Amino acid sequence: MPETKSAYRLGQLASFEEFCSLAFMSRDNFLSVDSGRGVDHNRPKSRILIIILTTTAAVIILLGLAFYFIRIRILKSKSKETKLKVNNVVAAGDFNSNNPDMIIYSLAEIGKATDQFIFENKLGEGGFGPVYKGVLPGGQEIAVKKLSKSSTQGFEEFKNEVMLTAKLQHVNLVKVLGFCIDREEKMLIYEYMPNKSLDYYLFGSQSASSYDLSVFASQFLDILLHVLVSKLEDACSLDSLLSDMTDPMRRYLLDWKKREEIIEGITQGLLYLQEYSRQTIIHRDLKASNILLDGDMKAKISDFGMARIFAKDEHEANTDRLVGTYGYVPPEYVRRGQYSTKSDVYSFGIVLLHIISGKKNGSLYGSDESLSLLEHAYELWKDGRGMEIMDPSLDDTFSSCKLIKCLQIALLCVQENPADRPSMLEVSSMLRNETAIVTIPQRPAFSVKTDEDDKNRRDRLHLEICSVDDATITQAVGR
Repeated sequence: MPETKSAYRLGQLASFEEFCSLAFMSRDNFLSVDSGRGVDHNRPKSRILIIILTTTAAVIILLGLAFYFIRIRILKSKSKETKLKVNNVVAAGDFNSNNPDMIIYSLAEIGKATDQFIFENKLGEGGFGPVYKGVLPGGQEIAVKKLSKSSTQGFEEFKNEVMLTAKLQHVNLVKVLGFCIDREEKMLIYEYMPNKSLDYYLFGSQSASSYDLSVFASQFLDILLHVLVSKLEDACSLDSLLSDMTDPMRRYLLDWKKREEIIEGITQGLLYLQEYSRQTIIHRDLKASNILLDGDMKAKISDFGMARIFAKDEHEANTDRLVGTYGYVPPEYVRRGQYSTKSDVYSFGIVLLHIISGKKNGSLYGSDESLSLLEHAYELWKDGRGMEIMDPSLDDTFSSCKLIKCLQIALLCVQENPADRPSMLEVSSMLRNETAIVTIPQRPAFSVKTDEDDKNRRDRLHLEICSVDDATITQAVGR
């Protein structure tokens, strides 16, 4: 037993010594771990270094990708620009080869001529885009029509106008001097018309601020002198003088003599397009704003972007794309897309009616304000009261017969059926020949009433027959 106990105690002692040994080992390990933490203070720095390196690498990769894509885009842009330049050169060469007299201008030249397209040089804006006045280095004044990116007209209309108008040479057509296709800009360069467009005088459609001040000042002085002399000679009152001065532009700059000359100029321009040019040209957008006036107030037809060429044996054509201006296009074009030389005759009739009445299309007329301008004009003419539609600013002392005759011709031009409209050759003959028989017009196109409503009044129709002895007509001549 004692030996067993001794052995047991020795075992316990051994176990105790192992325990102590383990305890000391655990302590040493604890101390070593604790001391290790104190020694591994650089581990967070290594982590920061890793993060920095990783981030830097990611940024470098992203920058590399960005640089790659930017370079690709630049290369594509340069390729597109090169292609555009090539296309522009080809287009310009194509235009110039067909029209050797056309001048190709650079964007820098036109920018310098227009003072970089400043607002003060802006003459107006149409469907094509803004129009600016410019002065070339030699002193020649030009009008620059700039194709707007938001324009309803595009490159085809631009090309059409360049190719077409360069071939047309007539004193009553606006001359195209050249064009500019540079970068993404497309511009047409015209001779400058200092007296703007016909609608400016008929309707006052453009602001006075856009009017050429030098021209205005000169004309205003002439008007003032004319009024003063005439009023002093007639010994009229001051009130009458001031009354006439309220609208000098219309009364004196666009008197009946000037209007006759404008009518004749438009007639001769259309006559050249339809009869005397090598090919038949249909304008398709003839209106008051497309009749420009030069320094002598001579009419010139402009804007051939919508024009179409017919062979001499062609009479009409159809289109699915309707162009033109509301109020100036004939019914067959609106309803069936059909156009012919009689389409321009219709538009001429509307312009002629504007010239003699000074009234617009869009308003309603008549005692109950329910009639269009065409119907109103027809009703007055039919009742023998045609002079009532005449522009009040006109002096009808010596021109009443001419005014009535022009009204009748205008009504003939706006007939519903194209076959009932005269040709421009017939129109010219009726205007030139004092004794020419003018056909009695039926109701105009787009009328609400019908000819049946007029049968009971047909016998009462009184036609005014007048002799005219002061008509001045020029022959159609090429430029």
